[in-house]
Amino acid sequence: MGAVNLAIAQLRRAPVRTGLLVLVVAVLLFLVEYLAAVSSSLQALNTGALEHLGADVVIYSAGSDDNLDASRLPVRAVTAAARVSGVAAAQALGVADFTVTGPGGRYELDLIGLDGGPGWPHPVSGRLPGGGQALTDTSEVRAGLGIGGRIVLDPGGVTLRVTGVGAGIRYDGMVTAWTTFGSWARAVRAANPDGTVVPNAVAVQGRPGVPAAVLARRLAAAMPGSAVLTRAAAVADVPGANVLAATFGLLVGVAFAAAVLVISSVFLLVTVQQWRIWVLLRGLGASAGRLGLAVMAQAVLVVAAACVMASAVLAVIAAASGPAFPVRAAPGLVAATAAAALTGALVSCLLPVRRIGRLDPADAVARA
Repeated sequence: MGAVNLAIAQLRRAPVRTGLLVLVVAVLLFLVEYLAAVSSSLQALNTGALEHLGADVVIYSAGSDDNLDASRLPVRAVTAAARVSGVAAAQALGVADFTVTGPGGRYELDLIGLDGGPGWPHPVSGRLPGGGQALTDTSEVRAGLGIGGRIVLDPGGVTLRVTGVGAGIRYDGMVTAWTTFGSWARAVRAANPDGTVVPNAVAVQGRPGVPAAVLARRLAAAMPGSAVLTRAAAVADVPGANVLAATFGLLVGVAFAAAVLVISSVFLLVTVQQWRIWVLLRGLGASAGRLGLAVMAQAVLVVAAACVMASAVLAVIAAASGPAFPVRAAPGLVAATAAAALTGALVSCLLPVRRIGRLDPADAVARA
């Protein structure tokens, strides 16, 4: 009998115990996967816009505490940045909050305006917006903000038509739409006719071969009184991003370690409970190698079944999640969790496998 067939036979001998074992492992795997998926989704909702901004450096005003919403720069800052050595393009970047009436109802929206140039995030379908048009996130399609949808901004009443959707381009945890800087300025002016419309920041792309850190130093020297950050630093400085990443990183790490420890302990106990059967099979002439492979095959089969179950539940939750908080089940996350659980299960099998290998067939018969 092959090792896999032997493992299946052993699992089928105790269907209730096998079912409970699969369920326990599946619950632990699901908890780890869900926490990691929620963490990833929260980070994407909070920082996705800056992560997908095609810029090497972002310039804020000095008193903004590196906060895009709090920053205000004069229009001439765009021209000043474009003149610095190593700069390929400088684009005005604006952000403003609106209440929106759309096909999906009424909700709060962050409107991002960006000058023409290479800094736009790439749409996964449709095209980049022109004047009076918008780019939305794939998570917002179900809320009626897919291609062809219309957004009415309040206050001001400016209307934008969606021409494309991108992935992971939301900001500050809110529904987000991208438009041209001219359309953004028109919307802001319509909302507050007495206000002054200026960019919140400048997005800067460097020439090929110019590192972002070097470009940031040059811009800081040429533009005193401004805060110049690499895009990675700007993403990290989004309000709450570091705290969120650290908190969920700790939660996922603890859950991950606990899951691997519990899975390893459960498999060790189950293998020990089956010890009499392994001893008997050894006494009947089964090779130590085949029995060892059978023990490990049980672990592989149980973890595989549990992983399928946990991933299926996570996929259902991801599909049912709303556009306000989409949960994404990343394949890499599922694979990493399954690999860690499988490693823990196989490690827990090493001690019984080693003991089986040391058994003398004659002595095994006597023990049985």
